Amino acid sequence: MTGSPDVQQAEQATRPDALRRGARRGLLAALIWPAGLLLGVLALSRLDLDDAWLARLDLGASPGWLAVGVASLLLVFPAMGRRWQALIPGQPGSGLMLGAIAGTGQLLSVVLPGPVGELAAALIVQRRYDVPTAMALAAGFHARVLGLVAGVVVAALTWFVAPVALPAGAALPLGLGAAVIASLIGVLAALAWWPDVLLKRELPGVFDRPGRIGDGVRAVWTLVRDFVAGASAIGRGFGRGHAIAMGWSLVLHVSAGFGVWAVALGLGLAPTLSGVLLTQGAVSAGAIVLFLLPGREVGWDAAFAAFLVAAAGLDPGPALALTGVSRALQVALMALGPLLVAAAPEPR
Repeated sequence: MTGSPDVQQAEQATRPDALRRGARRGLLAALIWPAGLLLGVLALSRLDLDDAWLARLDLGASPGWLAVGVASLLLVFPAMGRRWQALIPGQPGSGLMLGAIAGTGQLLSVVLPGPVGELAAALIVQRRYDVPTAMALAAGFHARVLGLVAGVVVAALTWFVAPVALPAGAALPLGLGAAVIASLIGVLAALAWWPDVLLKRELPGVFDRPGRIGDGVRAVWTLVRDFVAGASAIGRGFGRGHAIAMGWSLVLHVSAGFGVWAVALGLGLAPTLSGVLLTQGAVSAGAIVLFLLPGREVGWDAAFAAFLVAAAGLDPGPALALTGVSRALQVALMALGPLLVAAAPEPR
């Protein structure tokens, strides 16, 4: 005779393995919370917020619009999570949790150069949802490229509806950005239809090296091959998942642009909504060339401020101040990611 479901659940919860898992989880949460706060502080410390620019802002101009802006910026992360979820086979987890994981990765990317954050986020997805790390990375790569395309779409549609001037010298970085995006689309197509170019490649002599160097090389090459296989599988399954991911990419850019515009109104500024949306889309797409460079946020922020001046009608000082405040808000919201990941229960 079996006991009631409540009794069975209580018995399972008191088993030694369950207790050990609970203890490990408690210890992990105790470590992640201060680590997340530390990363947030480090990321915020890297922002260059000039007091003279901030003095031009009226922090009490419209608290309501400021709250709307923060809420709209916060919506970026669930949208990011749903975009990622749509491309991972089996669509594990929730948009909120995957967004928190993506935010954790972005927070690491602010502090560390290169794609360290993307790898860390993929490792968290692997741990929580048993998704292979390479598959999570491949889905994230597809999601990133779709996000770049969505940025181009938002900028182009905004400019078509409300044409505005572009910053002087913007043609070159925008052209480079367009070329990089086209190249990335070509890479996705090649990975989808000709993965054997890499999958069948062997590196004799390299894999045979003894010791930790050989082990490291073999581990990296295995990850690369698994990534190629995952990107190929996702690319060959092009269809509904990519359409959903593209839709969430558009939501992401519009939410981010609207959020920056609302924050500006809350700080006593009056940029045009079309100009801010154009800035969000164009800079997100055009600044892709900065992705692998250390200190890339400086170049991104400079481009964002320049577009706010040319396209949204702000003076240089307020544009720089709004850029800095928006970046600080985004980093603060990213810092919620590791806290939510630590607090959320493990999936059963």
